[in-house]
Amino acid sequence: APLRRMSFNALIAEGQEARPRQPIGELTVVEIQRCVDRLATGRWRAGAMASLAVLVTYATDVAVGQPWVLGLSAAVHDVPLVVAGSGLKWDSMASKVIATRRAAQLLHALGTPVMAFSDASDAAVFNRPNASNALLKRLAETEEARVLVSAECNSWPLCYAKQYSALPEHPWNACASQTTASRAAICFPNSGLYMARPQTLLRVLPEWLALSRNGSHVERNVDQAAANRLYLMAGSSHSGRGSGAFTMGVDDRSEIFLSLYNCKASGRPRTFHSKFEMCHLGKHNPFEYLVRDGVGFTYSNIKNGYKSNPAAAEAAVTRPFVGHASGRHERLGQAYFGATLRPSQYAAAWNQLFTPSGAAAARARQHPVLLVDSAEHGACAETTLGDLLARSAFPITSGDAWKMRKVVGLSPGGESISLLAASAPRNTPGNRSISRGADVNLDHRGGARMGRHSDRSHPVVFGDVTVPSFFMYDIPALDHSWLRQCDGFSDLRGSVHDANLAEVGMHKVLRNHGRRVTEPSQAELFYVPVFEYTSFALERLGSRCNGTTHAGRMDAAHRALVQMPSWTRTGGQDHFFVSSSWSTRSSSLQARMGLLSAALQCGIAGRYKVFSANSATFSSGAACTVEVPYQASLSATRAYAQQEESTNSATRSILLHFAGALDVVNTGRKIRCAVGDLAVVAHAMPDVVVRPTLPTSKLDWGPCLKRTMALLAQRNPGLSAGWQPSRSAASFEDVVIPATATQPTAGMRNSSSEAVVDFWRYKAVDNSAVYNAGQEMRRSLFCLAPAGDNCVSARFYSAIAAGCIPVVICDTMQGAFAREANYSKWWVKYPSSAFQQNPMGLITQLRSMPSSEIRLRQADMAEHRADVLYDVPDSRIGTNFLAAVKRDCMVAKNANQMAQLADRCRQKAKGHRGNRISK
Repeated sequence: APLRRMSFNALIAEGQEARPRQPIGELTVVEIQRCVDRLATGRWRAGAMASLAVLVTYATDVAVGQPWVLGLSAAVHDVPLVVAGSGLKWDSMASKVIATRRAAQLLHALGTPVMAFSDASDAAVFNRPNASNALLKRLAETEEARVLVSAECNSWPLCYAKQYSALPEHPWNACASQTTASRAAICFPNSGLYMARPQTLLRVLPEWLALSRNGSHVERNVDQAAANRLYLMAGSSHSGRGSGAFTMGVDDRSEIFLSLYNCKASGRPRTFHSKFEMCHLGKHNPFEYLVRDGVGFTYSNIKNGYKSNPAAAEAAVTRPFVGHASGRHERLGQAYFGATLRPSQYAAAWNQLFTPSGAAAARARQHPVLLVDSAEHGACAETTLGDLLARSAFPITSGDAWKMRKVVGLSPGGESISLLAASAPRNTPGNRSISRGADVNLDHRGGARMGRHSDRSHPVVFGDVTVPSFFMYDIPALDHSWLRQCDGFSDLRGSVHDANLAEVGMHKVLRNHGRRVTEPSQAELFYVPVFEYTSFALERLGSRCNGTTHAGRMDAAHRALVQMPSWTRTGGQDHFFVSSSWSTRSSSLQARMGLLSAALQCGIAGRYKVFSANSATFSSGAACTVEVPYQASLSATRAYAQQEESTNSATRSILLHFAGALDVVNTGRKIRCAVGDLAVVAHAMPDVVVRPTLPTSKLDWGPCLKRTMALLAQRNPGLSAGWQPSRSAASFEDVVIPATATQPTAGMRNSSSEAVVDFWRYKAVDNSAVYNAGQEMRRSLFCLAPAGDNCVSARFYSAIAAGCIPVVICDTMQGAFAREANYSKWWVKYPSSAFQQNPMGLITQLRSMPSSEIRLRQADMAEHRADVLYDVPDSRIGTNFLAAVKRDCMVAKNANQMAQLADRCRQKAKGHRGNRISK
């Protein structure tokens, strides 16, 4: 009754406005690796490795005015405990699913065999996990992707018995048919307890979250409803975010999980609050099956078995791992104490049970706890239960006490403060460290270097604009991050294709961005994280991902998007996607995306350059475009990170570096021919490295490459008659194409102005050449970034990633986020006409640059790396992009204009049949 008069969610969120919110993206690779390294020698890791399972819970606050039963019972039974979200702002039920998935990422990396999730405030560890438990052994020792969910006798928020009964072969019906007067009627799944291998939960939880968010009416944002919907699909394949199928089982014999919820009578479903519906299979009281054994419990599947038939009861006995009161908090006390106590009695009773002596209390206080995403300690930290309780105890003032008593039945007096909390040191300004916490702290909200903001510090006001909030679609059809798990993706990232994968980098920086919201109603923009080029290239290179095709993935994305209410409302005007890949009439972005392109044509696109408003959408992809950086070379980025402090000229033995094609179309045709001239005149200079890309077939050699190689052959007798450069030629070391190199695809010869999009380049440069180029750029002072098919190329950003000062040869180049990156302070921009007339003039200018000026340019470039690179700590690309969208694309419209334009956009998308998707 008290819960009807006051919202518990509103109460626990009171006074939390200043708290940080739960990060909603995945842990980064860097965060995971640092956590693994720093937790390697801690007590928590040692205990986790010795246990069959660890227990994970989500709790922004624990010890809510009384002893924390879950934590105390975990300590008594020596169960490794993980607490996610400590000190963060309570947001919604979705937060615990998101936080649990992040915990699963870390536990998977730590090698944890099995993890169990439990609600924090109404559950207790009943027994230590037992190796003889067949269900637990099955989860731990097999590769089966299976999640086991707790069972209870009641169905909520709907009577799902109707749906289960309509599926005669469903496991639920087998459970229901065995329900008798002597056997428990616990067949419905409950979301408060579940268990699986961490890698399995990485598949399951996104699906669980999507079902919750996409629910309607009373099922919206209710994880219990999503649990039933998942279980209704039991026996079929769940599409687990691209990671394969999984199955769900319900622990209807209470072998691992025990629900303490009681069902009082059988019969018809009942409706309450005019919308919720509850039903059950029959009368059930779990206390009739339960026997307490000290601080543990045994459970028999035969009612009152120990009284009526001890032998049969013993044969049917289980020792459940966790007991759950399913919101009926008083049932937890009844299980332990046999009766409902007065509120003022509970504190003393819990403490007497779990910590009957000073020695027991001391042991419990020292029980190690792993924090994931805590407000004070970042992505991961090891602490102790005593310290956690001391810092997390709910601050009850005299005014709050009455409200707390009304909601959770607590006494307004001070007698219910935990013994452990009272015994531990308080979190005062002079006492900031935690047990083993100082050396494992990772701040997932940390600010960027040199005082600049980072995407995770998420400034609301940035420069002259307010950074807009955005909602990111995270269902598998629209969030293609699962393609990263496909065969061939890692090779793709290490190849020359990587330049076209800004879609992957942008997802990385936006998934954890502070302006991302979890409710569409709170969003100003909508992010559609489709990986159009990743999908296209994986299929082109022969990779099949979960049996899907590129065309099928694009079609599924289109069908899912146009059904979204947020898209229907505006026709996609406030939707954006990102792609840095090329587009021509013969192989366009529109052709690769098919009908999805039509659904996004009225929106916003992050592209490799800004297209004019009158540009054809087959290349721009949207009504408004914002320039985003190409994906920089991972090899260059990693090489820089390995020697981050070495930025002086003494560590860079190469003066100028270039590796790339000499024959391009459009903007840089003459400039690239002049690069060939530079290769000829500087061929004897060991500190000038120019490596032209050599196609595997001479039929693909363009006029500039032929001319350059002919001149080099005249000057260097080491070049063979077959045009292959000698390995002794200083400027062309390691350029020789192996005899086993893959021949270019038939019909893809460099014979037209469209040749730039052909795959001969990708065939001609293998991944080892890409790796070597990144290493060489790291050893170079300057990196040539001449115009190619456009003014800017990925080479420009790869140079920055390597700490190599880019030398720009394109008079009109501006670069992505030029306002923030302040390129003019640190790049070298050389006039294109002067370079074409005399390439050696550039070498002369670079050699004459004072070392002091080089160091200043390097320092300025280092300060702005995070403005244009996706794969660096504290990348600011997300904020820069959102600010640019706000500034350049979010034009104010009145309601009538918006409605008219939305109608036109919907009609275009509906009537558009598009080009056939590129195969």
